[in-house]
Amino acid sequence: MTADPFDQLDRDLLHALLLDARAPFRRLAEVLGVSDQTVARRYARLGEANALRVTAWSHPSRVREVQWMLRVRAVPCAAGEVAEALARRPDTSWVNLCAGGTEIECTVYSDDVGPLLLEVLPRTRQVLDVEAFEVLHVFYGGAGFPYAKRGSLRPTQVAELQRHTPEPDADPIALDAIDRRLFAELRRDGRAPIEQLAVACEVSTPTVRRRLRCSTRPVAHWPSTPRSPSWPRPPAHRPCSPRSAATPQRPSTAT
Repeated sequence: MTADPFDQLDRDLLHALLLDARAPFRRLAEVLGVSDQTVARRYARLGEANALRVTAWSHPSRVREVQWMLRVRAVPCAAGEVAEALARRPDTSWVNLCAGGTEIECTVYSDDVGPLLLEVLPRTRQVLDVEAFEVLHVFYGGAGFPYAKRGSLRPTQVAELQRHTPEPDADPIALDAIDRRLFAELRRDGRAPIEQLAVACEVSTPTVRRRLRCSTRPVAHWPSTPRSPSWPRPPAHRPCSPRSAATPQRPSTAT
């Protein structure tokens, strides 16, 4: 049996980041009962070992998007190529090969999945068949859920972290161009500094702070992705496989 590569502090930190991915190390340290230097070192070590990645995705129900599960059957020699192409799309959150390498499963977030289903995939000669399923309800998994059914943190620790996270509006909001650019940067690094986000989005730092507080953070979920340190690093242009995602990634619970 393979030993668990994560110790208790690793698991506590992963759970804490799922609840408040952009929490300062000082706040995380207070909740976890260690020093902020210990949290900073542990976060850096997990990142350097390719054992942790924090990203941000818009929550479909909060931004008028729809979440789809796709099953694509391709000719065996081309399934990997089709999967790579799907992984490079900005609207896919994970892509996985299964069924002996002849089927591809992926999750798509979009307010209009029609072009992909009706034009792109049918016109790809390597694709033999496509099935699409709209996710109607998430029973378990998603924003704030631990990566395992039994969360690592105590209820009091969870409550303390959730106290600092903004509540979403009751009604869905429409993301504008700045919001979408901000999400694109946060998908690369969910804990990117405010100044770095401002430069990438070509806006002021106060604008980024306001957007994070009022629009982006309330409608985002932040999968902190644990990976075995011995696993190879995925290419930077594509998301990690669902098998490595911190939040459960099943057809009824993908996030």
